[in-house]
Amino acid sequence: MKSTLFVVSCFLICTFIFFIGCHSDLLTEKYKTTILKNVVSYSMPEIHNSEEIELIKNNKVKSISYIVHNFSRNEVDSITFVEYDMDGKILRRTTKENFTQGCLPYIIRQEFIYEKDRIKKVNDYTFKYVAKSTLENWLHTDTTQLKLFDWEDYSYNGDTLVVESGFAIHTYVIDEKENILKRTIVTKTDKAKTEFEYNYDDEFISQKSHILGYENPIMTEYIFDKNIVQEKFNRDDKDYLIEYSFDESGLLQSKTLYQDKNKKVQVIVNYNYY
Repeated sequence: MKSTLFVVSCFLICTFIFFIGCHSDLLTEKYKTTILKNVVSYSMPEIHNSEEIELIKNNKVKSISYIVHNFSRNEVDSITFVEYDMDGKILRRTTKENFTQGCLPYIIRQEFIYEKDRIKKVNDYTFKYVAKSTLENWLHTDTTQLKLFDWEDYSYNGDTLVVESGFAIHTYVIDEKENILKRTIVTKTDKAKTEFEYNYDDEFISQKSHILGYENPIMTEYIFDKNIVQEKFNRDDKDYLIEYSFDESGLLQSKTLYQDKNKKVQVIVNYNYY
Protein backbone atom coordinates (compact mmCIF):
# COMPACT_ATOMS: atom_id res chain seq x y z
CA MET A 1 0.00 0.00 0.00
CA LYS A 2 2.85 2.38 0.89
CA SER A 3 4.48 1.58 -2.45
CA THR A 4 1.35 2.58 -4.35
CA LEU A 5 0.98 5.72 -2.24
CA PHE A 6 4.60 6.64 -2.91
CA VAL A 7 4.17 6.37 -6.69
CA VAL A 8 0.79 8.11 -6.90
CA SER A 9 1.91 10.98 -4.67
CA CYS A 10 5.26 11.56 -6.40
CA PHE A 11 3.97 14.73 -8.09
CA LEU A 12 3.33 16.39 -4.73
CA ILE A 13 6.26 14.98 -2.77
CA CYS A 14 9.13 15.85 -4.80
CA THR A 15 8.36 17.93 -2.61
CA PHE A 16 10.58 17.30 -2.29
CA ILE A 17 10.38 18.82 -5.84
CA PHE A 18 10.37 21.35 -8.58
CA PHE A 19 9.32 24.75 -10.78
CA ILE A 20 5.53 30.82 -14.87
CA GLY A 21 8.03 30.02 -17.37
CA CYS A 22 10.03 32.13 -19.72
CA HIS A 23 9.37 31.17 -23.34
CA SER A 24 12.90 31.32 -24.64
CA ASP A 25 14.38 29.50 -27.62
CA LEU A 26 17.92 29.89 -26.30
CA LEU A 27 18.28 26.53 -24.58
CA THR A 28 21.42 24.74 -25.70
CA GLU A 29 21.74 21.06 -26.61
CA LYS A 30 23.48 20.52 -23.27
CA TYR A 31 20.55 22.00 -21.37
CA LYS A 32 18.15 19.82 -23.36
CA THR A 33 19.91 16.67 -22.17
CA THR A 34 20.01 17.92 -18.59
CA ILE A 35 16.37 18.98 -18.64
CA LEU A 36 15.13 15.60 -19.88
CA LYS A 37 17.15 13.77 -17.25
CA ASN A 38 15.92 16.08 -14.51
CA VAL A 39 12.27 15.76 -15.53
CA VAL A 40 12.49 11.98 -15.30
CA SER A 41 14.17 12.14 -11.88
CA TYR A 42 11.85 14.78 -10.35
CA SER A 43 9.70 11.95 -8.97
CA MET A 44 12.84 10.34 -7.49
CA PRO A 45 14.05 12.50 -4.60
CA GLU A 46 16.91 10.06 -4.01
CA ILE A 47 18.54 10.78 -7.40
CA HIS A 48 20.85 13.73 -8.16
CA ASN A 49 22.78 13.31 -11.40
CA SER A 50 26.05 15.14 -12.12
CA GLU A 51 24.46 17.36 -14.82
CA GLU A 52 21.84 18.59 -12.34
CA ILE A 53 24.57 19.29 -9.77
CA GLU A 54 26.64 21.16 -12.38
CA LEU A 55 23.60 23.22 -13.42
CA ILE A 56 22.97 24.27 -9.81
CA LYS A 57 26.68 25.08 -9.34
CA ASN A 58 27.04 27.10 -12.57
CA ASN A 59 23.98 29.18 -11.72
CA LYS A 60 25.32 29.72 -8.18
CA VAL A 61 22.05 28.56 -6.64
CA LYS A 62 22.08 28.75 -2.85
CA SER A 63 18.52 27.68 -2.12
CA ILE A 64 15.25 26.91 -3.87
CA SER A 65 11.70 27.16 -2.54
CA TYR A 66 8.76 25.33 -4.08
CA ILE A 67 5.13 26.23 -3.44
CA VAL A 68 2.54 23.60 -4.42
CA HIS A 69 -0.92 25.08 -5.08
CA ASN A 70 -3.90 22.72 -5.28
CA PHE A 71 -6.63 24.26 -7.46
CA SER A 72 -9.35 21.78 -6.48
CA ARG A 73 -9.07 23.01 -2.88
CA ASN A 74 -7.79 26.47 -3.82
CA GLU A 75 -5.15 26.12 -1.13
CA VAL A 76 -1.41 25.76 -0.77
CA ASP A 77 -0.72 22.04 -0.50
CA SER A 78 2.92 22.14 0.56
CA ILE A 79 6.05 24.26 0.68
CA THR A 80 9.57 22.89 0.22
CA PHE A 81 12.88 24.63 0.91
CA VAL A 82 16.12 23.11 -0.48
CA GLU A 83 19.64 24.29 0.43
CA TYR A 84 22.79 23.69 -1.65
CA ASP A 85 26.51 24.14 -1.12
CA MET A 86 28.67 26.11 -3.56
CA ASP A 87 29.49 22.91 -5.49
CA GLY A 88 25.82 22.32 -6.31
CA LYS A 89 25.27 19.45 -3.86
CA ILE A 90 22.08 19.38 -1.82
CA LEU A 91 22.59 19.89 1.92
CA ARG A 92 19.10 20.00 3.40
CA ARG A 93 15.52 19.69 2.18
CA THR A 94 12.60 20.76 4.37
CA THR A 95 8.95 20.27 3.49
CA LYS A 96 5.83 21.48 5.22
CA GLU A 97 2.69 19.68 4.10
CA ASN A 98 -0.76 21.04 4.76
CA PHE A 99 -2.33 17.74 3.65
CA THR A 100 -0.05 14.98 4.93
CA GLN A 101 0.58 12.05 2.59
CA GLY A 102 -0.10 8.70 4.28
CA CYS A 103 1.96 8.23 7.45
CA LEU A 104 4.44 11.02 6.73
CA PRO A 105 5.00 13.68 9.40
CA TYR A 106 3.59 17.16 8.97
CA ILE A 107 7.06 18.70 8.58
CA ILE A 108 10.02 16.78 7.16
CA ARG A 109 13.71 17.75 7.27
CA GLN A 110 16.23 15.72 5.27
CA GLU A 111 19.97 16.04 5.93
CA PHE A 112 22.37 14.73 3.23
CA ILE A 113 25.69 13.09 4.10
CA TYR A 114 28.36 12.64 1.41
CA GLU A 115 31.37 10.41 0.89
CA LYS A 116 33.75 11.25 -1.99
CA ASP A 117 31.16 13.58 -3.60
CA ARG A 118 28.45 10.89 -3.62
CA ILE A 119 25.48 10.67 -1.28
CA LYS A 120 26.16 8.07 1.40
CA LYS A 121 23.24 8.61 3.74
CA VAL A 122 20.15 10.76 4.20
CA ASN A 123 18.62 11.28 7.64
CA ASP A 124 14.91 12.08 7.79
CA TYR A 125 13.75 14.19 10.72
CA THR A 126 10.65 15.87 12.00
CA PHE A 127 10.80 18.87 14.35
CA LYS A 128 10.51 18.26 18.09
CA TYR A 129 9.09 21.67 18.88
CA VAL A 130 6.54 24.02 17.35
CA ALA A 131 8.12 26.99 15.59
CA LYS A 132 6.65 30.47 15.41
CA SER A 133 6.96 30.53 11.62
CA THR A 134 7.80 28.34 8.65
CA LEU A 135 10.92 30.45 8.04
CA GLU A 136 12.16 29.54 11.50
CA ASN A 137 12.08 25.85 10.52
CA TRP A 138 13.76 26.56 7.18
CA LEU A 139 16.75 28.18 8.92
CA HIS A 140 16.99 25.77 11.84
CA THR A 141 20.04 23.48 11.53
CA ASP A 142 20.51 22.22 15.10
CA THR A 143 19.80 18.47 14.83
CA THR A 144 19.32 18.19 18.61
CA GLN A 145 16.03 19.99 17.99
CA LEU A 146 15.00 17.32 15.48
CA LYS A 147 13.60 13.80 15.85
CA LEU A 148 14.91 11.07 13.53
CA PHE A 149 12.11 8.95 12.04
CA ASP A 150 13.61 7.39 8.89
CA TRP A 151 16.79 7.23 6.84
CA GLU A 152 18.16 6.29 3.42
CA ASP A 153 21.42 4.34 3.10
CA TYR A 154 23.13 4.46 -0.33
CA SER A 155 25.28 1.71 -1.84
CA TYR A 156 26.89 1.77 -5.28
CA ASN A 157 27.88 -1.28 -7.34
CA GLY A 158 28.81 -0.63 -10.96
CA ASP A 159 25.69 0.54 -12.80
CA THR A 160 23.41 -0.16 -9.83
CA LEU A 161 22.41 2.20 -7.02
CA VAL A 162 20.52 0.79 -4.04
CA VAL A 163 18.79 3.14 -1.60
CA GLU A 164 17.43 1.42 1.49
CA SER A 165 15.03 3.26 3.78
CA GLY A 166 13.08 2.11 6.79
CA PHE A 167 10.11 0.91 4.78
CA ALA A 168 11.42 0.15 1.28
CA ILE A 169 14.37 -0.68 -0.94
CA HIS A 170 14.83 1.42 -4.09
CA THR A 171 17.06 -0.01 -6.83
CA TYR A 172 18.22 2.00 -9.85
CA VAL A 173 20.04 0.73 -12.93
CA ILE A 174 21.92 3.65 -14.53
CA ASP A 175 23.99 3.66 -17.74
CA GLU A 176 27.33 5.40 -18.36
CA LYS A 177 25.52 8.61 -19.39
CA GLU A 178 23.62 8.62 -16.08
CA ASN A 179 20.35 7.75 -17.77
CA ILE A 180 18.06 5.79 -15.46
CA LEU A 181 17.21 2.56 -17.28
CA LYS A 182 15.20 0.81 -14.59
CA ARG A 183 13.82 1.65 -11.16
CA THR A 184 12.38 -0.85 -8.68
CA ILE A 185 10.69 -0.21 -5.32
CA VAL A 186 10.11 -3.11 -2.90
CA THR A 187 8.32 -2.47 0.40
CA LYS A 188 9.71 -4.35 3.37
CA THR A 189 6.40 -5.14 5.08
CA ASP A 190 4.67 -7.02 2.26
CA LYS A 191 7.39 -7.33 -0.44
CA ALA A 192 5.15 -5.46 -2.90
CA LYS A 193 7.10 -4.46 -6.00
CA THR A 194 6.72 -1.49 -8.34
CA GLU A 195 8.87 -1.25 -11.48
CA PHE A 196 9.67 1.47 -14.01
CA GLU A 197 11.55 0.98 -17.30
CA TYR A 198 12.89 3.82 -19.49
CA ASN A 199 13.87 4.31 -23.15
CA TYR A 200 15.69 7.42 -24.39
CA ASP A 201 15.84 9.47 -27.60
CA ASP A 202 17.26 12.96 -28.21
CA GLU A 203 13.96 14.77 -27.57
CA PHE A 204 11.80 11.99 -26.17
CA ILE A 205 11.75 9.56 -23.23
CA SER A 206 9.24 6.77 -22.65
CA GLN A 207 8.49 5.15 -19.30
CA LYS A 208 6.72 1.83 -18.70
CA SER A 209 5.34 1.55 -15.16
CA HIS A 210 4.31 -1.72 -13.52
CA ILE A 211 2.34 -0.42 -10.55
CA LEU A 212 0.72 -2.46 -7.80
CA GLY A 213 -3.03 -2.69 -8.39
CA TYR A 214 -2.86 -2.17 -12.16
CA GLU A 215 -3.07 -5.23 -14.41
CA ASN A 216 -1.50 -3.53 -17.43
CA PRO A 217 1.59 -1.30 -17.45
CA ILE A 218 1.09 2.47 -17.58
CA MET A 219 2.92 4.17 -20.45
CA THR A 220 4.29 7.68 -19.96
CA GLU A 221 5.84 9.95 -22.60
CA TYR A 222 8.23 12.84 -21.93
CA ILE A 223 8.40 15.18 -24.96
CA PHE A 224 10.87 18.07 -25.25
CA ASP A 225 9.87 21.26 -27.14
CA LYS A 226 12.10 24.33 -26.69
CA ASN A 227 11.82 25.30 -23.01
CA ILE A 228 8.86 23.01 -22.30
CA VAL A 229 8.72 19.33 -21.43
CA GLN A 230 5.34 17.59 -21.50
CA GLU A 231 4.76 14.42 -19.49
CA LYS A 232 1.68 12.50 -20.71
CA PHE A 233 -0.01 9.36 -19.35
CA ASN A 234 -3.43 7.78 -18.82
CA ARG A 235 -4.55 6.29 -15.52
CA ASP A 236 -8.00 5.01 -14.49
CA ASP A 237 -9.41 6.26 -17.83
CA LYS A 238 -8.22 9.79 -17.10
CA ASP A 239 -5.71 11.69 -19.24
CA TYR A 240 -2.92 13.45 -17.38
CA LEU A 241 -0.52 16.10 -18.61
CA ILE A 242 2.32 17.55 -16.56
CA GLU A 243 3.96 20.59 -18.16
CA TYR A 244 7.44 21.65 -17.03
CA SER A 245 8.60 25.15 -17.97
CA PHE A 246 12.29 26.18 -17.94
CA ASP A 247 14.15 29.46 -18.33
CA GLU A 248 17.02 30.11 -20.74
CA SER A 249 19.61 28.88 -18.21
CA GLY A 250 17.95 25.47 -17.89
CA LEU A 251 16.39 26.05 -14.44
CA LEU A 252 12.86 24.83 -13.84
CA GLN A 253 10.37 27.66 -13.28
CA SER A 254 7.00 25.90 -12.96
CA LYS A 255 5.35 22.51 -13.04
CA THR A 256 1.63 22.22 -13.82
CA LEU A 257 -0.59 19.14 -13.61
CA TYR A 258 -3.71 18.83 -15.80
CA GLN A 259 -6.34 16.10 -15.53
CA ASP A 260 -8.56 15.81 -18.60
CA LYS A 261 -7.38 19.31 -19.58
CA ASN A 262 -8.39 20.78 -16.21
CA LYS A 263 -5.64 22.45 -14.18
CA LYS A 264 -5.26 20.61 -10.87
CA VAL A 265 -1.91 21.47 -9.31
CA GLN A 266 0.84 23.98 -9.99
CA VAL A 267 4.29 24.19 -8.42
CA ILE A 268 6.10 27.55 -8.51
CA VAL A 269 9.82 27.85 -7.83
CA ASN A 270 11.89 30.72 -6.44
CA TYR A 271 15.70 30.86 -6.34
CA ASN A 272 18.25 32.46 -4.04
CA TYR A 273 21.87 32.77 -5.18
CA TYR A 274 25.38 32.96 -3.77
